[in-house]
Amino acid sequence: MPVFNGQVAIKDLYQTVYNHIISTNLWTDISSLASDGCLKSTGTSGADNIFVVIRSNNTTLTNLQQYLMVGIAENYVPGASGAAGTFTNLITNGHHFWSTLGSYDYNIKVQYWLLVDADCIILTTITDPLVTNAITNLTYLGLPKRYGQETDSTASCMAQACNALVNNNVIKVLKNKALQANQDYTAYSLTTPYNPGWGDKYAAYPIILGRSNEGFRGELKYLLCAPVQNVVNLDTITVDSTNYKVFLTSSVGCSSFPTKCLLLSIG
Repeated sequence: MPVFNGQVAIKDLYQTVYNHIISTNLWTDISSLASDGCLKSTGTSGADNIFVVIRSNNTTLTNLQQYLMVGIAENYVPGASGAAGTFTNLITNGHHFWSTLGSYDYNIKVQYWLLVDADCIILTTITDPLVTNAITNLTYLGLPKRYGQETDSTASCMAQACNALVNNNVIKVLKNKALQANQDYTAYSLTTPYNPGWGDKYAAYPIILGRSNEGFRGELKYLLCAPVQNVVNLDTITVDSTNYKVFLTSSVGCSSFPTKCLLLSIG
């Protein structure tokens, strides 16, 4: 899975992220209208139909670069050339750069880490910490690692570290077992009281999606969570021979994740 990282002006982030994703040849832009921002993948299985949405929230480049609009959908049918397409079961929310809404300079720099897999896209951003209201945010879009055989791609989900759609520890999923749309799943993980523990061992755990009447459905790919003690933002640690980048995400609004410390696989 390719991982990209760099630093750009916020006004250039959308195009940078878009170019990286398309360059992998894992996702295809199927939008009949550019502002639809719909990308499709058939997944690692080659048989899935995964639709994610990534849009710039500001095409006029005025000082309102507050977020990227991101989301998931069950289906997308392109319209006529130059006309908007039709989404089925579209779930969207902003990937925010600031803790509050307002007018911000679009030339302010933002660091980004972007993981692109055929099943999912993970975007992490760190707005210049010297700027008031800057935050660290992470968004997961796409399929989790599914624990059972599923006949469709409705396990596709959206999880966010800041300003998530609903309550804490909630991941939005396209459909549940009863085929009800736009469902809230709980994010579960083993709770560790402190790091490091005995033997100077650090603990990190997968993030699992579940419901009280369904059990566990799967886990987020390429992400682990850990206690926040004794870790450094942007540090690189090794877990079972895999390198992870440490992100201490901001406490802004609700978070889909069990902890603020998230580890992103970088190979």
